[in-house]
Amino acid sequence: MDTHQKLSAAAIWIARGQSYIDEAFRSAQQFQSQNPSIQCVLFTPTPLERTGVFARTFVFDYDDADPFYFNLVRVYQSILDVADRIILLDTDTYCCYPVDEVFTLLERFDFLGVHAPGRQTTGSIHDLPDAFPELNVGFLAFNSNDSTRSLFANWLRLYIDNRNIYYNNDQGPLRDALWEWDGSFYAMPIEFNFKFGFGGSIRSPVRILHGRSYNLKEIAAAVNKHTNAFRAYRCGDLK
Repeated sequence: MDTHQKLSAAAIWIARGQSYIDEAFRSAQQFQSQNPSIQCVLFTPTPLERTGVFARTFVFDYDDADPFYFNLVRVYQSILDVADRIILLDTDTYCCYPVDEVFTLLERFDFLGVHAPGRQTTGSIHDLPDAFPELNVGFLAFNSNDSTRSLFANWLRLYIDNRNIYYNNDQGPLRDALWEWDGSFYAMPIEFNFKFGFGGSIRSPVRILHGRSYNLKEIAAAVNKHTNAFRAYRCGDLK
């Protein structure tokens, strides 16, 4: 990490490879159009000639001998040094509305996420109930404090010790780490991480679309045309 003063709040993207870096720029530009007071930060293993929307960029070491998501879990601990309150987004996210409510929740809870559509995408070291599914790592929010640092450290430790269970998957070790954690966390509704390609039922405005499409603006307009009514979509309806 560099010696910049720690931010009060930041939205962070992690991208490797030019296509994902370009996608991160587009996602961050859309996010900041809805949340102009939140600084955007990029982590990448590739030094950039342009920073654009990103107020800060950090270069991290990437080991090609390790799975992609194992590399990410190694980086996750570092992002806690960037800001006191952090939103972590995948590069294929599209922010439709301001996310102020997330910071309201962070006054009460230290870690926030949304249930993963696949619920369980890899193995576990525990005999966990179906009622405790994975959280999707495409949109997380958390406070940077001693409690979350212990969570992130255990997230990495579990992955290191159980690579033969998790393989190339960061959500499985997070699920187990949350199960073991004594901190406070909350699962937000699907509208805060709507993986639209999987379908689903929504009730309030969708704040974050998650997925790839050439028609993200049109999809955002469609799902939020009626923001005070139930809308249901089958898998593949929104393209």
